[in-house]
Amino acid sequence: MIGEMPEIADLTTQQRLDFDCLREELEAVINLLPEKCQLIFRLSRTEELSNKEIAERLDISVNTVRTQMHRALGKLKASLNLFFLL
Repeated sequence: MIGEMPEIADLTTQQRLDFDCLREELEAVINLLPEKCQLIFRLSRTEELSNKEIAERLDISVNTVRTQMHRALGKLKASLNLFFLL
């Protein structure tokens, strides 16, 4: 039983490293988005604003927010799919 504990600790350490790597990849992809798209994505995901709140804050239409989020999520999904294939 005591021999198993380092394996559990190693697994936890590996999971943490994998998570950190994924977070770095996510941030890199977000940083490649156009400035307005990046801002909209961050307001949505970091500040947890609704599309309507983002539109009001940036003085743009809700449809523009939706379009930009769709683009951002599409690029993130494509990049992260490649990340998981590696």
